Amino acid sequence: MSDTATQLATLKSMYAKGVLSLEQNGEKIAFASGAELRRRMGDLETQLAKESGKSVSSGFHYPSYNKGL
Repeated sequence: MSDTATQLATLKSMYAKGVLSLEQNGEKIAFASGAELRRRMGDLETQLAKESGKSVSSGFHYPSYNKGL
């Protein structure tokens, strides 16, 4: 498992437990809120997708409309 995947697994575990801070190997990780933690998980998921060569969506969708004529 890559370092990024390990970090993502750790963050997902933290989120599932409702924990916003962790000390591991002398390094302390703390997030101000669950939203900040979710944002970081999203960043890591995007990074993993790029590393594996998968297409990454920007999350923006532009709707198109048709009058049906």
